[in-house]
Amino acid sequence: WLTRCLGSGASMIFAAICQLFEAYFLAIFQTFGKKEALASDSYDLTPRLQQTLRRLSERSQFTSASSPISPSPSSGMPSAGPSNGSQSSGAPGSVISSGNLYGLKERCVAAQSLHTVAEEALKARPVLEMYLGPGSLKDIDQFYSRTVDAVEDLREHIYKAAARLLLNLQWLPDEIGDSEKIDFQIGSSKKYDRKEVGMQHNPWV
Repeated sequence: WLTRCLGSGASMIFAAICQLFEAYFLAIFQTFGKKEALASDSYDLTPRLQQTLRRLSERSQFTSASSPISPSPSSGMPSAGPSNGSQSSGAPGSVISSGNLYGLKERCVAAQSLHTVAEEALKARPVLEMYLGPGSLKDIDQFYSRTVDAVEDLREHIYKAAARLLLNLQWLPDEIGDSEKIDFQIGSSKKYDRKEVGMQHNPWV
């Protein structure tokens, strides 16, 4: 109803709403995402999400308020274990600290709120196409295909980043590979780097 009442000015309002949605989209990634994932040799982001983030980070109205996204490995999140680089410098330290579960609650709220807005935007698309007119169909299609459709990818990335921090298993391969260290700690003479697997099971299995 608002778009119908505004008439010719509805297209400008729609463009402003799109910019607000995209700014929130980018802010969530800068706060909770893994910035190194934007590197060309990284596979942590889907191609659609990576293209969307690069496009948004290059826009002047977004980069003027916050620093542009750069795949710098120095922006890792502080953690008790090895750093996974899953935080940007824009988030308050108390929110994304290990004592606060790396902002698990805040991550869920941010991701789910964006997803809810995206769902409402999808429901409103037929109405927007009806009242904005044929001249705005291209802008509407670009907004939905390039930004709204990437929300699910961003939500999955945010949750995976939290899982990597809360369940840090980077130490496990090295510990298993160092069989002598394991033997000393558990008092066992068994080796984990045998070339041939034995037929007798461990008594703990």
